[in-house]
Amino acid sequence: MIYVLVLLTGAVTALQIENFKSKEFKLRVKAWLTLLVVMGATIIAIVVQTSAESDAKAEKIKSDLAADARVRNSTKTILYGFGNAIGKFGLKYDSTKQELVALIKDSLNRPTIFQGESPNINFDLESGIVVNSFSNDSIKLTVTVRSYAALAILKTASVYWIYAYNKEDRFYSELKYDTSMTFLSKNMGMPKDASASQIMTVKRNNLKRPPEVIIFIKGSYTDSHGKNPQPLGILASYYLDSKEFSFIPQPYDDSVRMFLRKKGIIK
Repeated sequence: MIYVLVLLTGAVTALQIENFKSKEFKLRVKAWLTLLVVMGATIIAIVVQTSAESDAKAEKIKSDLAADARVRNSTKTILYGFGNAIGKFGLKYDSTKQELVALIKDSLNRPTIFQGESPNINFDLESGIVVNSFSNDSIKLTVTVRSYAALAILKTASVYWIYAYNKEDRFYSELKYDTSMTFLSKNMGMPKDASASQIMTVKRNNLKRPPEVIIFIKGSYTDSHGKNPQPLGILASYYLDSKEFSFIPQPYDDSVRMFLRKKGIIK
């Protein structure tokens, strides 16, 4: 563009020089001047068009990035909701293998995922806790656990009763510990997908009727060869009014475990 301007300036200057006043010379200069004007206009048009295309591409890239960000945010929201939903049932989605795996927390509140051939003892998903009767003096319930993924050997296990009276926005504000007892048999073999239940009747120790009964099972188990020992520390609850069994979602799970630590039940 600079060269075109220089040539145009030179041509105009040449036309003004008195020594070159011949008609033939002026015609040649005018021809070159016309050509340069056309070339200059063409170059300007190309530059304007290129600039417009660049702006359009920049706007499209910006629009695509914004759309991609909205899709990612929407996907995150969906996955977060899905994760929270299945987390209530002690499960987690493995996106790499596209399968659901069981998720529990041990007595130290560390998340432990069991999949493949590793055993996993957890509450039965449908009937983990069933309260058969609840009177002023006692409570009778059935607790059922299942061995998922592989055969397991239940080494030891104990059941702890906790009554939940008040539930705030993110934690239980009033919990009462009742009692505990041995759960099932020592060194009990549990085949893959097999369940084991125990019916228990416990005196209520003059505690008022709670809306929610929480059961904590503490112990340990191994694989079928007696190796790969795993701590057992699972929580679930039963709502007396609606008669519903449910795993305890976060952050309420943490508040119960904090209560258990204060009672010296877990470390």
